[in-house]
Amino acid sequence: MPPGLAEIEKDLILRRKRAEDEQRLGGIEGTAPTLTFVRTEQSDAARLARHHP
Repeated sequence: MPPGLAEIEKDLILRRKRAEDEQRLGGIEGTAPTLTFVRTEQSDAARLARHHP
């Protein structure tokens, strides 16, 4: 998995936790699509790495 994606995922998780703590629904909803995209990219990268060592 590219290291940049892991860092982005970590940042998004921290942002969502902060939004939850501050009860900012928009902040929680705002991170969801990007977090989903990053996790999909990580999954795709891992799949490609297994098939093309």
